[in-house]
Amino acid sequence: MIAIKVMDKQYRTIAVARGEEEASLVLYRTYEEGDFIFIEISEQEGFLQIQYDDAMGNALQFVKKMTSFKIPFHERKSSYSPKAFSGEVHLVTARYAKDYEIHTYRNLALNPYDFEENTTAFPHASSDSGTTGVFAARNAIDGIRINQSHNEWPYCSWGINKNPDSKLKIDFGREVGVDQLTIFIRFDMPHDNFWERITVNFSDGEPLTMNLEMTDKPQTLTFEKRKTSYIELSNMIAADKPSQFPALSQIEIYGNE
Repeated sequence: MIAIKVMDKQYRTIAVARGEEEASLVLYRTYEEGDFIFIEISEQEGFLQIQYDDAMGNALQFVKKMTSFKIPFHERKSSYSPKAFSGEVHLVTARYAKDYEIHTYRNLALNPYDFEENTTAFPHASSDSGTTGVFAARNAIDGIRINQSHNEWPYCSWGINKNPDSKLKIDFGREVGVDQLTIFIRFDMPHDNFWERITVNFSDGEPLTMNLEMTDKPQTLTFEKRKTSYIELSNMIAADKPSQFPALSQIEIYGNE
């Protein structure tokens, strides 16, 4: 069973939809600040194809029983397309993912609906940099690769907020098998800097080193397949340049269940 519910900031129910294998909710209402979308399944956990907004499409998420999404406003809204969560008619859908969707070789880090407080739907990006909005950690896994500018959508990125010790963690919510990592550094030169070397950490405790170049092209690290519940980037060594703004436009982590 799947249930979708839209609630306002006082937790009053605005609309509900339910289904055995999938559910669809059409909401005729302009979103207001504080509105939430809740999705609940009958199992303790499962894989869902979720569409919180028809302008953004589906995202495959590993969900823990019940998950929610807070409609973005103000600074948070700045990292989404202007079309998303706008207007007077909205289509929210959720369905159980098919086995071939779950087990296919894919980018396991992709989740355009991630947000800072998310603890129930994976993958989830987090950081200790303190950045939000167009520089929040979620931007690194939203699927948008474009990287030649900054400070507005679609040129969103994860920034370190001038903290050279910042880390970025991608949590999968369960153990997965991975063998490739692709990075797009932000390339708004000369405003930006870039990292020459980063450490890639896994839950098994054996890190790898990835060397990077100053390029707007994808940079890939391949390795023997290994099991991990997260990947964390740390010890990010910036090039000797005047700029204090190295940033990451996108990280893609390939593997399967």
